[in-house]
Amino acid sequence: RRVLFRSNVLILAHGSSLQKYKSIVEKEIEEKDFFVIALNTQEVIENKFINLRAACHPLRIVADLGKYKSLQQEIVMPVGRLSEDLKSYIEEVSCLDFGMSIKKDCFEFNRTSCVIPSKLAIAYSLGFIASGNAKSVSIAGFDGYGNGNPRNNETDNIFKIFHKSQNDLRITSLTPTEYNIDVDCIF
Repeated sequence: RRVLFRSNVLILAHGSSLQKYKSIVEKEIEEKDFFVIALNTQEVIENKFINLRAACHPLRIVADLGKYKSLQQEIVMPVGRLSEDLKSYIEEVSCLDFGMSIKKDCFEFNRTSCVIPSKLAIAYSLGFIASGNAKSVSIAGFDGYGNGNPRNNETDNIFKIFHKSQNDLRITSLTPTEYNIDVDCIF
């Protein structure tokens, strides 16, 4: 929480735009002194630029279990929501436990937990970033699934609900995106 206070945060996803604009994004990280959060096990941007990783979806956590031990950064995840088997596996992984609850069409920000509208890592990341009182939020690698693809709706809805609940914290994308958010063109 203290680390995020008044920080400019950059969240990294897995979209192909991140690879395409990798050198420009890394330059932005250095110039703007972003606190960088990589979703799940994203490995496009060099490890030296990543401060923290975020994971929350149980299926994704299971899929990435083998990679967690080799990551150089701490992972923030809702440890309390994990099964005992998963908890025993991640004991050797450097985790920060930030609680999470799911409630449709809702974001709530608390000191040690958040309420989010979806189990997607972007919703969880926005929840703990807002709880930590960040100054700004930028994203990169959130390409979307193509114009008109219904899979864009869930993430667009997350951004919409977040903006309604957190008017002061605007989200901008550094890379091209299909989502309904502002793009701060770096390319």
